[in-house]
Amino acid sequence: MVVRRCIVFAVLLLTVNTGWSVTPEESEPVNDLSTVPNTEPQLDALLEQATQLKREHRLVDAAAVLERAYQRATGQIAMQDTIRRELDFNIPLLEAEQRFNRGDVAGAKHVLQWTRGRNRDNPDRQRILENLLIRISSIPTQAAAEPTNRDEVVAQIRDEMRRFRDQYKRYPNGYRELNSLLAPDRPPLTHFDVTYYGLTNGGYVIEIRSKSNPDNLISIQRTGLLE
Repeated sequence: MVVRRCIVFAVLLLTVNTGWSVTPEESEPVNDLSTVPNTEPQLDALLEQATQLKREHRLVDAAAVLERAYQRATGQIAMQDTIRRELDFNIPLLEAEQRFNRGDVAGAKHVLQWTRGRNRDNPDRQRILENLLIRISSIPTQAAAEPTNRDEVVAQIRDEMRRFRDQYKRYPNGYRELNSLLAPDRPPLTHFDVTYYGLTNGGYVIEIRSKSNPDNLISIQRTGLLE
């Protein structure tokens, strides 16, 4: 019998070098999956798959599997509540941690603000998220992290797409995942808008346009044959 240990539905302790963390007394009392009755093998298999994906830091894929598990758990109120907590709170905190640890402070704040919106009816989570936002907002953003010229923007976009592919073994599926990776109005897209995104031949095509000069269009392509 495989023990489900990784999907523990408690508040993530976001510990990084700068000391941005949630203290133990700030975490909310929750149940993990081992305490929630479940007798459906297919649901159990989905939860195990999500556990493994989280262990591999493939958060987008883990969330997709948990959405399927949520549908499979129809009628199991406790299980659905547990899965919803993971989707709306724990996984976003993990994503914020990942962004913060690689220096994307603005991206981490964006994720935390989104998470606040998903947890408006939970005062304990709101308090935790507010504390994290206060702490992260005190960290100055490095101006050097914001590219402005064509070559720097293209290089950062390529790097982000490569990092996503290395992590998830694929490129983003559609605009929703692309926006999560390359959020509008923050580096490297502070001065550019995405006008087109598509997957082709194992690669991708991204077209961006300068906000200050609409005639300045840039096409970024990757065939999938060479990296």
